[in-house]
Amino acid sequence: AREALPRLTRGFDMLGQAVQALREAQPHRPLAIAALPCIAQLWLSPRLPALQAAFPDLQISISAMEEPPDPQRDPYDLSLFYRETAPASGGLQLADDAILPVCAPALAAKLATSADLVAQTLLHDAVWRSDWARWLSFAVPGTKIDPSRGPAFSLYSLALDACLSGSGILMGRMSLVGPHLASGRLVAP
Repeated sequence: AREALPRLTRGFDMLGQAVQALREAQPHRPLAIAALPCIAQLWLSPRLPALQAAFPDLQISISAMEEPPDPQRDPYDLSLFYRETAPASGGLQLADDAILPVCAPALAAKLATSADLVAQTLLHDAVWRSDWARWLSFAVPGTKIDPSRGPAFSLYSLALDACLSGSGILMGRMSLVGPHLASGRLVAP
C-alpha cells in the first residue's frame, strides 16, 4: 500500500483535475466561493447584493468551511480565509485587519479602565482563542487578567451574537464587527 500510494495519489489528482476542467468548461456554471464561516456570513453576505447588481446573470455558490480548500483538488474559483502571515504565492491580501475589545454600549458604560475587564466575561471564538492574550500582552502588559476565562464559541457569529446581547466582551475583528461599530450596536471601550 505504501508503495502504491504515490501513484494512486497522482492518479486521483489527475482525475480531480480532469473533473475540474470539465466543470470549468460549463458555460454557465456558478462562481464557486469557499470561505471561513464568519467571513461568509459577516463579510461576504452583506456584499452579495452589490455583486449581484453589478453582475445580474452571475450564479454564485458559497461553501462555508474551516480550512481553505486544496486548489489542486477542490473546484473553487475564490477562497476567502484569514492568514496571520503574508499570502503565499497565488494568494491576494484583500485588506489588513485589527483586533480590539468590543461590547454592547450598556456594558461599555461599566468600563472606565482596562482593569475593569477583570470583572467582565470575556467571549472567545474557539479558533481565535489566543486573541485575548495577544491583545492584553500588547495593550495591558503585566496585567492580572486571565485571558482564557469565559466561554468559547465554535462559530465567530455565535460569539458576536452573545456580545451584541450584552453577555460579555468579544475580541472583535474589525473586518467583521465594523458595521456593528458604525451603527452603534457595539462600541470599542
